[in-house]
Amino acid sequence: MNAFSDMLGGGAWLYPLAWGLLVYFVKASAVSAVALGVLASLRNSSALVRYLIAKISLVTVVVMPVVTSFLPRWDFGVTERLTSILPGQVVLLVSPVTPSSAPAETESTLTFWLAIGAGLWLVGVLFNVVRMMVGQRAVTRIVREAQSFRDSTERLSLTASAGIPESVPVVVGATAVPFAVGARHGVIVLPEDAWRWSERRVRMVLLHEYFHVKRFDTLWIGLGNITRAVHWFNPIVRLLYGRFLNECERACDDAVLADGTSPESYAQCLIDVLRAAARPRWAIAVGATMARTTNMEGRLMSILNDRQRATRLSHRMRFLVAVLAAVLLLPIAAWQVQAGDTTKVAAKEKAKQEEAKKKLKEIQAGDATNVTSQEKAKQEEAKNKQLKEMQLKEKEKQFQEQEQLPGENEFVAVEVFPEMLKMVPPEYPRLAKKAGIQGTVWVKALVDKEGNSREVLIAKSSGNESLDNAALMCAKTARFKPGIANGKPVATWVTYNIDFKLEDDGKQ
Repeated sequence: MNAFSDMLGGGAWLYPLAWGLLVYFVKASAVSAVALGVLASLRNSSALVRYLIAKISLVTVVVMPVVTSFLPRWDFGVTERLTSILPGQVVLLVSPVTPSSAPAETESTLTFWLAIGAGLWLVGVLFNVVRMMVGQRAVTRIVREAQSFRDSTERLSLTASAGIPESVPVVVGATAVPFAVGARHGVIVLPEDAWRWSERRVRMVLLHEYFHVKRFDTLWIGLGNITRAVHWFNPIVRLLYGRFLNECERACDDAVLADGTSPESYAQCLIDVLRAAARPRWAIAVGATMARTTNMEGRLMSILNDRQRATRLSHRMRFLVAVLAAVLLLPIAAWQVQAGDTTKVAAKEKAKQEEAKKKLKEIQAGDATNVTSQEKAKQEEAKNKQLKEMQLKEKEKQFQEQEQLPGENEFVAVEVFPEMLKMVPPEYPRLAKKAGIQGTVWVKALVDKEGNSREVLIAKSSGNESLDNAALMCAKTARFKPGIANGKPVATWVTYNIDFKLEDDGKQ
């Protein structure tokens, strides 16, 4: 593995790249999950609204690496939080490691597995890109060899009555299902048996595919294919893309039905198109087609359901949808998981190693020219003993640095309990004093090794919230002589009471 690590330049470029990709994939999954939740909550709204939200979410996933650099940063210092509870070697492994900070025994192994993971991801991306290119080439060949559908006055009049402008070509090619392609200049492609279709069926199919062209759905589908290629392993992003395709088709279905088409006739037309279609081809994946088989049952139920069908959103509704998407998605895009200051951890480890080497050199620097072999052996034994003592002291120091305060219910055996030295007297709450309320508050305090009150809790309430709050305020000011265990001060919990009593004349 060392040779493999050397071939990759020691992994100096691989570590930050792997960390950046990991953060991006996590954020893309979060955006997709939020978008899917919003779409599920809007199941009773129009398909056009859900389509717009799905499209905005898909664009957010694509442009997130660029948008992140312009948004305010929302950081999480991972390493700095973990250094207090984990050893340095573990912290270096969970953060984006550099060769100078990675332990020597794990650097080559980490480089190997990162390279394997990156290689598998790239293989999946290349496979999906090749699949898209093959599909695009097949579509180009179909369109190039297709015949114009407007070859007679009757068919020209039919396309005109359907509202298809002459600038949008309508052709018949070697395909089993109708579809629309073209990002800037859309083309509607009909199957070869469209010559024998009825005028009503041709009109419904043309309307559906023209709405794809009118809304530039082919452009967004191409963008979604790129997203799916990058996130080929991520089921959440792929699920969002599938939901986008479903809402895209339902929005076009609503537009056709809003034109006056009978729901029953349109549903039958859709079933006939699916029945005539062969198995799905790669060429269809790069275009917009009404014959997608995913979630067909729900689509048919939506067609036959008598409800309001929106074919166009007002500017106000578009603005509200855009604001909703921005509020939900932009904070996730702005989230940046910083690695914390890993150089501090690495520098600390390196300084310890340099200090140990320096002391070892000082021990070895003695003039041993006239020392006998027996004296030399004694010196070596003394050196080894001194090194062991240094290591033990260093471990003891690390243990003391990582020592944690006891929990609320954790028992600490002490020889001498903490003794209170001073405390600011509590201030009697004005309203409680005026109402003549008295009581006793039992306070539980965590006294550290310096005698400070690190944490105070109510062990037993007086029954009055204002008296309890006043007791807590003064308990925080208490200073103690710390508890003693094994001749050393230790942190422990103590319990004491604070009385609130009024004299007969109303004074405290």
